[in-house]
Amino acid sequence: MICLTAIPVAHPRSAFHMNEKPNLQRCPDPQTKCKECPIRTMTLFRDVSENDLVWMQEFRDTQYLLPDREILFQEGETAHTLYTLFDGWLILFKTLDNGKRRIMRFLLPGDFFGFQVDGIGPASGYMHSSQALMESTLCAFPVTRFRSMMQKQPQLTARLAEMEMHDMNLCQNHLIDAARNSARQHIAFLLLELFHRVRRQIRSGYDGKTNSIVFPLTREDIGDAIGLTSHHVNRILQEMEREGLILCQKKRLSILNEKAFMEIGQFEPGMILPKHLI
Repeated sequence: MICLTAIPVAHPRSAFHMNEKPNLQRCPDPQTKCKECPIRTMTLFRDVSENDLVWMQEFRDTQYLLPDREILFQEGETAHTLYTLFDGWLILFKTLDNGKRRIMRFLLPGDFFGFQVDGIGPASGYMHSSQALMESTLCAFPVTRFRSMMQKQPQLTARLAEMEMHDMNLCQNHLIDAARNSARQHIAFLLLELFHRVRRQIRSGYDGKTNSIVFPLTREDIGDAIGLTSHHVNRILQEMEREGLILCQKKRLSILNEKAFMEIGQFEPGMILPKHLI
């Protein structure tokens, strides 16, 4: 989860990515500097000292803009780049043998991804695909620089382990939830997880007056995350709206009765809070 910004001069690596990823657009200058990054406390660089932040920028590539619903990378593609989501929403997903999509993870600002690859070295491949759910800004740095970065800043190893542990806990909670709960409970759990993550990770995405968040997911996105058809998801969401629990429309999600909704989803905010190794 790294806030990486532009280098004053163009790098061959940047040109390579732009040629290979025509859907990526380099963000115009001036780009956000690491020392001024508004999400740094949630990123991999959280524990890097102020004095080292300028030096650390040598390891990044640049910032890119990924349009709404565009694919960033496909499963099996050579993993040249690691990313931090600076702004927006992305998903990581796998395509099943029957051609259906299964969403593995929702990415919010500060989340670091691309690290989980199939194999080791410059020819390793991504184990899943990634797509934007809305126009998103990405901070990118080459895989080839990652080892050197970790060697020069050993505290990043512990921070990366914390972030991977947090992601693993989220996955485990969803597995347990899917095994013991009904579709209604599973939808409630997913919506609450995303609701509380947005409140923590996208402050501008939360409206306290309406207790609502920006919510770019479609019914199909929700279904692909929990293994239901979009028709089934839509029916359950309509039931929840009629019961006065939520309101999900115009790309916003409002939770109208949070206590009752948490009881349905068997959800506690502490389930998704980051844990420190030390």
